[in-house]
Amino acid sequence: MPPPLAGLRALDLTDALGYLCGRLLADLGVEVIKVEPPGGDAGRALPPRYRAPDGRERGLYWHATNAGKLGVTLALEHAEAPRVLADLAARVDFVLDSFPPDSAAARLVATVAAARPALVHTSVTPFGDRPPGRALHGDDIVVAAMGGSMYLCGDEDRPPLRLPPWQAFCHAGAEAAVGTLLAHLARRRSGRGQHVVVNAQAAMVWTLMNAQAFPVFHGDYLRRSGPFVGSRGVRRRMVFACADGHVSLLLMGGQGSPSTRALMDWMDVHGMLPAWLRAWPWEQWEPGWAMEASPAAQAEMVRIEEAVGVFLRTRTKAEVYREGVRRRILVAPVATVADIAADPQLAFREYFRPVDDATLGRTVRYSGR
Repeated sequence: MPPPLAGLRALDLTDALGYLCGRLLADLGVEVIKVEPPGGDAGRALPPRYRAPDGRERGLYWHATNAGKLGVTLALEHAEAPRVLADLAARVDFVLDSFPPDSAAARLVATVAAARPALVHTSVTPFGDRPPGRALHGDDIVVAAMGGSMYLCGDEDRPPLRLPPWQAFCHAGAEAAVGTLLAHLARRRSGRGQHVVVNAQAAMVWTLMNAQAFPVFHGDYLRRSGPFVGSRGVRRRMVFACADGHVSLLLMGGQGSPSTRALMDWMDVHGMLPAWLRAWPWEQWEPGWAMEASPAAQAEMVRIEEAVGVFLRTRTKAEVYREGVRRRILVAPVATVADIAADPQLAFREYFRPVDDATLGRTVRYSGR
């Protein structure tokens, strides 16, 4: 069966801010043509990098987010660029760019796209195309900071932490892909294209889950809490150490009490369930309790978490995950890169494929297509 978007084409003029948009479209079957300036994208050198046999360092982010694309070289400042770009745009269904909204390149692409009313034109920007953010530039760390995620990352007694490099750009690229697909769906019904504008800062805000609602609903805001989650007056541990790493586990009451009771039963099988926990009223710990608990209730939670932590430190990540699935406990191992490379589910789905890499001179395992 062909991929869902087979037969469609996209012209990709994005830089690091929008690479992932074209990559996701390529994964769906779109023939994506990556346009690079003479000498190649500056993003080819972004870290992390590996050293090729020829001694040159090559960026892994560029390779990961541009896999599956074709390539063409075009200098947009050249006198013939408008004609060439218009000729290319006449052969595609999507045009993707991430130029600053007030730049000459952005105006050129907008003019070319406007000449084809059925074209879906997607622009990925740091802060949108309206004032005051229209004129602002932003790197990945800037978008992560101004999107709110950095404030919530890290331990409470230390400064904010950035997400791993290019995560903010990846969120923007993913939102751009979704917006592009929605515009394509509307085009199939109306025959008309659209200009999709993605605001990377807004894309980061959307990743904060419930944090942005706290000032409105609770008169307060979430703070950095390391391995804990919670709000005013309550801290619940969400990352526990185990014998060979860490697992993510949240002790819950109310509707989540069956998962917690299953964990207590597993501890009991191994003789590690304290007597005082056997008849604990988990059903009474409704979600509302977790929004603002008394000091006594918080002390109870810390005592329970310590007992659970003692038990988990006697089990490996694999065992916790296996028993969690069998006993229907809401738990997940905190996977390392090595864990991901050896993951049986990804192997079954053939997520990693052997590819003959001429640059490296050997066969390597790449993710995706």
